[in-house]
Amino acid sequence: MPTRRLALVVVAFGLVVVACSGGDLAEEIIESQEGVGDVEIDEDSGEISVETDDGSVSIGGGELPDGFPIEVPDGGEVQTVLESGGETAVSLVYSSEFDEIEAFLENWIDSSGGEVTSKIESSSPNSVSWAVDDADTDAVYFIRLAEAGDGTVQVALNISA
Repeated sequence: MPTRRLALVVVAFGLVVVACSGGDLAEEIIESQEGVGDVEIDEDSGEISVETDDGSVSIGGGELPDGFPIEVPDGGEVQTVLESGGETAVSLVYSSEFDEIEAFLENWIDSSGGEVTSKIESSSPNSVSWAVDDADTDAVYFIRLAEAGDGTVQVALNISA
């Protein structure tokens, strides 16, 4: 359901703007919107969590969802988590070397039993993306990592079931 996912993303980014106005008031304003349930804004960490009728989104932190099927290297900081219907998207940032994270993910892909249906690589900046079909769960995993200009490595993980 791309439309629902897009709606969640739009709501999420709108939350960032509203959150700047103050925690409790912003939570009340957002929760008053149709389809929005619980909203939590942590003014100290900047983390925003929203539950909607279609799923949930966490910006500025969070944790990997329970039972998340893609193994990730230790040391990453979760930036966003979006769950809607059969789709989950997670982004992490690492201060590790690109090659270390790439090797870890390639090892996981090789041992997962999934079939790599595409792989795209670039060298300026370093990036690699895989599409992996998991026949056991009928899910497709999209895994992307890229060097950022600030010396970090960004990892985006998308699961579509």
